[in-house]
Amino acid sequence: MAHAYSPKAIQRCMHCGVRTIEHGILIDEDTAKLMTARQAYLVPTLVIYQALAEIGQKLGFPQESLQKLAAVREQGLQAIKIARKAGVKIGFGTDL
Repeated sequence: MAHAYSPKAIQRCMHCGVRTIEHGILIDEDTAKLMTARQAYLVPTLVIYQALAEIGQKLGFPQESLQKLAAVREQGLQAIKIARKAGVKIGFGTDL
């Protein structure tokens, strides 16, 4: 298992025998296809971004950070679409 975000990092993990990618938010179609071929899993852990968006202001997060959380969450939702289209197995994790 590895925490990886970018296609390059995920691809490196696949070539090193990693079977589960935590996050994978920046995954692209080619990387998703590689994950499917390697029978790897994606665990997007998007709930952490949702939770922080909901309580971040109360915790004193600056507006800039809250905006970044929203952007990362949206990119994560897109990553799930890309992974599902390629047939990547998706697991559940929270990072909470």
